[in-house]
Order: sequence, then C-alpha cells, then structure tokens
Amino acid sequence: LLQQMLALKLQYKQQTGKDYHAPSKKQESKKPKGDNTQEASEKNKAKRAKKAEEKRLKEEKKRKQREERERREREKLEKLKTAANEDWSHVFGDAPMIQSATKTDVGRWTKIGKLNKDMEGKEVLVRGFLHTSRGVGKGAFVLLRSSLYTVQCVAFE
Repeated sequence: LLQQMLALKLQYKQQTGKDYHAPSKKQESKKPKGDNTQEASEKNKAKRAKKAEEKRLKEEKKRKQREERERREREKLEKLKTAANEDWSHVFGDAPMIQSATKTDVGRWTKIGKLNKDMEGKEVLVRGFLHTSRGVGKGAFVLLRSSLYTVQCVAFE
C-alpha cells in the first residue's frame, strides 16, 4: 500500500512538475470593517428593540394575570370567611351528634359494604371514618370509609 502511494506521488510529479503536498488549511480572512457593519448594527438595534418590547409586553401580561389571580383568591377567602360564620342548619339539617356514650340501636345502621342501588334515594345511617371532604360551589362532598369500603356522601344547598 505504501509503495502504491509513493508511485502515485511520483506519477503526479511527472505530470504536473510539482511535488505533491497535502492541501493546507487556509485561514479565512476576516471581513473588512466598513459601512456594512454599521448597517448590521442598525438592524441589530431594531431587533433588540423589538425583542425588548415583546419581553415588556410578556411581563405586563404576566403581571396582570398575577393581579387577577390574587384578586380572585382574596374574593374566595372572603367568601369562605363569611360562609364559615353563617348558620347552615337550614341546608344540612340540625341533627344531634351521635356519640358512643350511650348504646344505640345497631339495627338502624347500614354498613357501607351493604349499600346498593336499591337504597338509592332512601335515607340511611352509616358509620365510618372521614377520608376526604371538599366543598364545591354550593355543595359538599364527603368520602366515608369503613374497613375496605368507601362511600361518597353529597349535600347541596
């Protein structure tokens, strides 16, 4: 392989009259400074100004959204404060609390696992642990849990 390359090198020298050298890497000449750079900087100034304006508008939009969100949160907090002070017994009823101090009739309690479609619309008493509660609009959703079973209780105004 080396002898073939040397033979090709000799053949090149015979045909061109010059020794073969690997092409050298030429350094690119720097662009001359002149009017073109000033025009480019004017264009860059316009681009920068446009970007700065877009950024300012974006920040302004964010600020307005933040203010609106804070206003809504303040209103929601005020509504919750007033709702906490109201008497809700007319909506959710005013039943006395059932405590374990006295023995109650076991037959009137329905186990959560025994609830089915046939009991839909009927009033039943269930016992369980409060798993989750959340208020949505003018209603409340409560998840009660007893061993493996869970039931969702719903109350609306």
